[in-house]
Amino acid sequence: AALKPEVGYRQGMSYIGALVLSVSEDETEAFVILGNLLAQRHFPAFLEMRTCEIEKRWRVFEILLGQECPQLACHLDHIQLSPDLIITDWWFTLFTKDFRRGTSARVMDCVLLEGEPLLMRAAVGLCKALEPALIGKDMEECHTVLGRAGERLSEEAFFSAAASVGASTRYIREMLAGHTESLQDELFTSPARDEAGEASRSASSSQRSDDVEPFSQRTASGERSG
Repeated sequence: AALKPEVGYRQGMSYIGALVLSVSEDETEAFVILGNLLAQRHFPAFLEMRTCEIEKRWRVFEILLGQECPQLACHLDHIQLSPDLIITDWWFTLFTKDFRRGTSARVMDCVLLEGEPLLMRAAVGLCKALEPALIGKDMEECHTVLGRAGERLSEEAFFSAAASVGASTRYIREMLAGHTESLQDELFTSPARDEAGEASRSASSSQRSDDVEPFSQRTASGERSG
C-alpha cells in the first residue's frame, strides 16, 4: 500500500509476503522482492483490475482445460463453475494459500524462471488430477474439492500434475499474447463436443511439441533421474 497507494493492499498479498519473509531474514530485502514480484507478469492485471487482460487469461485456461480434459470442461461449464472461481486464488497467491510451504516455494522458483505458463499448467494439471472427484458433483461440491487441492496433493503430485499437461511454454505464451485465432471456438460447452476436444488436442500437438520441455517438467524428471 505504501509502495503503490493507487493499488493499495489486496487480499492475498500477505500469503506471498509470508513466503518471501520465510526465505529472507532481512525485512527490507523481503519488501523489495515482494514489490518487484507484484510489478510483473500477471500481477499488475489482477491488482489494477484490467478486465480484458484478466478475462483473456481465463479464456486461455478454458481452452487448455478443454484440450486436456474435455469431459471435465463440459461438466464445469454445465454447472456454471467459471474460471475465476477456480484459478484467481491460486494465481494471485502463487499457490501459497492452503498449499504446503515446500510446494509454494517451488512454485515461486518456477514462476520466476518460466513465468505464467507454469501457473497455467499447474491450474490445468490440478483440475486434471482432481477430475475423478469433480465429475458428477454440483458447483458447491466442486468448489470445495478445488479449494482443498492443497490438502489432497503432495508436492510431487502437484508438479507431476503440472508436468502432465502437454502445452509447451511457447504455446501458452503465444496464446497469452493473443495468437488464438485458430482456437476461438475451442470451448467445450456440451458433451457432444468431447470428440472435438480430442481432435483439438491432436491438431495442436504439433504446435506444442516443438518447444523445450517445461521447467516444471524438467525439474520433476531431473529429480526422478537423480
